[in-house]
Amino acid sequence: MIFALWSVFNISSAQSWHKLSIPPQNWTGITCSADGTKLAAAFFIPNYPTGNPVSPVYTSNDSGMTWSTNHDNFIMAESYGWTWAKITSSADGSKIFALADLNLMQSDDYGTNWLSSFVPAFGPLFNPLGAACSADGECLFAIYSSFQGNGDAYEYESHDHGLTWTSQYFPQSINDICCSANGTKVYKSVENDSVYVSHDSGGSWSSTSLSSPSWCWLACSASGNTVAAALCGGSIFISQDSGASWTASSAPAKQWDSIAISAEGKKIFATYPTQSVLRNGNWGPDYRGGIFASTDAGKTWVQAGTPNTNWVSIACSADGNKVYAVTGSGEVWMYQSTPSPELNLTAANDDLLLSWIIPVQNMVLQKSTNLISWLTITNVPVLNLSNLENQVTLPFSGIGGFFRLSTP
Repeated sequence: MIFALWSVFNISSAQSWHKLSIPPQNWTGITCSADGTKLAAAFFIPNYPTGNPVSPVYTSNDSGMTWSTNHDNFIMAESYGWTWAKITSSADGSKIFALADLNLMQSDDYGTNWLSSFVPAFGPLFNPLGAACSADGECLFAIYSSFQGNGDAYEYESHDHGLTWTSQYFPQSINDICCSANGTKVYKSVENDSVYVSHDSGGSWSSTSLSSPSWCWLACSASGNTVAAALCGGSIFISQDSGASWTASSAPAKQWDSIAISAEGKKIFATYPTQSVLRNGNWGPDYRGGIFASTDAGKTWVQAGTPNTNWVSIACSADGNKVYAVTGSGEVWMYQSTPSPELNLTAANDDLLLSWIIPVQNMVLQKSTNLISWLTITNVPVLNLSNLENQVTLPFSGIGGFFRLSTP
């Protein structure tokens, strides 16, 4: 039997980058849900606030059309540190984790309420460097430099949604961390060393074949097999075999400061900030910060049509068709492209398993025996948190047919 699988859309054209309406802040990080609708953005408060300060996290449940910030819960739980620098969330966007100097805050209800997630050896928490969590929000990883300031770091792990934590000390600086959707594969970039990988949720680590003076930012696919590593002040390297081998991509040499990757590892987005340059004997800002994107796992790159400004953080949906980026000068931008999910068909015992990566747009599964009339399949898709795919299992009737995904 031969089954044809494809996608049908009612979208006439893709959208371009546009600035979202949100009060300007000194943004430091942004994260989004797998479908790109739930957002959380953190910003830096320069001095300890007095009076009635705002929460340093804004959230949106409608792709950035409207935003809200919670005051009381965040302030009541917070007692130290306002340099909110890193933020991450679960695949559904309900669980949010924000890292700051001396504290880690978490919300289990899309940012409505917040609690301090105190971790062991609370004293060493200083200067958050990286954060990652599994798709269900159970496995959490946080990297902090230590108070000693000797180029060393602490890695904190929780495997029960922040209830309990363990910590590991490293005599070297760790710049970033990322993990697979199920939290099993974890990667960290170590200063003046290599990119390290763990296959047991951070229990043990081994060096990958990548070595360099300074690796900065990391992003990995849902399976954890594809990893993108940005060289500080250099290019971006790609591994598609869990770090066993690496290929230098054609990305230009930049002082990258954030990187995001789609669930299947094909779409990669990287930002670089405004940098100071020497002009007439004086150092001044060079407003050439920008965003580069690849749709073929790093083989080719194009510069996004964004303003040349101080980009600091980027996030994308599971299918890579919604991208959000923030600037240090107070702006949040969004890009949406036309989705074209690949519909996969595999045999599962006597059944058929149809799967597709969570799309940024509502789509329905349909079947036809003649390519003329189509029947919508009403089975509710089940989300596979290990690969961020919607899955529908159908009994195999022995009659040939065709399947497609279509917008309602």
